[in-house]
Amino acid sequence: EAQVLEQSGEYAEVAEMLEKHLGAVEHAHQKLPVHLELGRLWAQLLGDSAKGREHFEAALRLSPSSYAAAMALFALYTDAAD
Repeated sequence: EAQVLEQSGEYAEVAEMLEKHLGAVEHAHQKLPVHLELGRLWAQLLGDSAKGREHFEAALRLSPSSYAAAMALFALYTDAAD
């Protein structure tokens, strides 16, 4: 369902669905990809880099070696500095 919503441009609805899912999962390895996707949605598609940063930082706290989270944060920090 999330893919269908995203393909139709319903990004806010996808984010809402993923936020609910995030609250339902218990294990870090399950939360990591959800935080990464929420970070991407908020920062790139919904235009809220602060919310995107929150999710990428949460992903990095769950997995300090997450290259995807580190690079996403780097991009957001670089954009903010410009």
